[in-house]
Amino acid sequence: MIIPTLDAALTSSQAGKYNKFWKTFKYFTKIKYAYPLHGTTINFDYWNSMDKAQQKAMLKAASEIEKIQWEAVRQVDEDSLSLLSKNGMKVANLSAKLQKELDVAAKDMLNQYLIDATEDIRNIFIKYQK
Repeated sequence: MIIPTLDAALTSSQAGKYNKFWKTFKYFTKIKYAYPLHGTTINFDYWNSMDKAQQKAMLKAASEIEKIQWEAVRQVDEDSLSLLSKNGMKVANLSAKLQKELDVAAKDMLNQYLIDATEDIRNIFIKYQK
């Protein structure tokens, strides 16, 4: 009987920590692929019902929370990478060559997605890429 083995995984450092990847893998390459992120939305009609001072206060609070959350996710990543390393994994940065290959693959995937996307979706990506 052939027992399949896992040679690689594409996930976050936090998942590597929780799943004890050091028991399966020797290496972890940081490609900045996945972070535990969350988003919040507000109903547009409700937003428009607020006065300008309320909207300004909401945007200020959102900006402050965003900074706090980015720092928290960076700390979680740092702690997770440290634990992976302490348990014997060799943690490495992404090489320039692999970064270029991943960038090309991502661009190709995005272009394929945008072929069938609505104009609104395409405009979001155009704005984001500027």
